[in-house]
Amino acid sequence: MVALSLHKEQPGSILNSLLVPLLSAATDLLVHEVVDMETIVAYLKGHFIDTGTLTALIADRQRLQKG
Repeated sequence: MVALSLHKEQPGSILNSLLVPLLSAATDLLVHEVVDMETIVAYLKGHFIDTGTLTALIADRQRLQKG
């Protein structure tokens, strides 16, 4: 883990501030059938080291949105 200095207070963490919009966008793409989970995973593998956690979070959000 890398220590990061903040310039001012922010609710939540840096990771959550970046991750939540990414998960929301991925979920929207899945729900609207723009792409499938494999496409999102392939994209994430090209941009992130550990995609297992992100994939699980996206799948959970998708299940919640579909009801």
